[in-house]
Amino acid sequence: MKKDQRKKYLIPAGICILLLIGLCYYYFFTSFTGQGKVNYVYIDNDDNYDSLIHKLEPIASRHAFHAFCILSHHSNLSKHVRTGRYAITPSMGAFTTFRHFKNGLQDPVNVVVPSVRTMQDMAGALSRKLMLDSATIARTLTDEAECQKFGYDTTTIAALFIPNTYDLYWDTSVDKLLARMKKENEQFWTDERKRKAANLHLTPVEVSTLASIVDEETANDQETPMIAGMYYNRLMLRDAKYPQG
Repeated sequence: MKKDQRKKYLIPAGICILLLIGLCYYYFFTSFTGQGKVNYVYIDNDDNYDSLIHKLEPIASRHAFHAFCILSHHSNLSKHVRTGRYAITPSMGAFTTFRHFKNGLQDPVNVVVPSVRTMQDMAGALSRKLMLDSATIARTLTDEAECQKFGYDTTTIAALFIPNTYDLYWDTSVDKLLARMKKENEQFWTDERKRKAANLHLTPVEVSTLASIVDEETANDQETPMIAGMYYNRLMLRDAKYPQG
């Protein structure tokens, strides 16, 4: 009789546990947005928890949004929101979304570093992809002391940037941006490339400057060697006429 009584209580208890597990899964682990696309949320220095919630609510399913709020209020997220560009994929539930925002697990952006003539142009191109405004970037790139930190001056700092596409975090600071560009520059200028430049009687900075001039002159790859040769010959004639030292 006692065994039958245990079964009588165990079955409803098991059903309740399964229902509880199902509800937890539904609220915390089913798709946060319920959409079949990736949503990007940008959090800058002016944002706080309220503005984060305001940005999430329109893209979140109702149950997942409530689950996110519950997790946030039982953690430090409500008091400490991290800046960044966050990707919310269709497979992410409220728990994973919450964890990304809490730990600052942001998604990088593809930043194209173009070949430009002026640092104002460079600042504008970078600011369109990063949280930094163009004035902040331009101010740093025209500051002699800041440029010297990376081995350049205000007239040669453009050579620090190797035109390419880089994965960077949206909220990257100016110092971290330049440090990354310095690292990429050092990796690009291998001993072999330095030897090739030396054989042409050019420094890496001069090669970069010449490349940016040629890039401004034409968008036709077939014309590039001819224009590069023309400017190179002018440089050699100048050096022959006005030897340094």
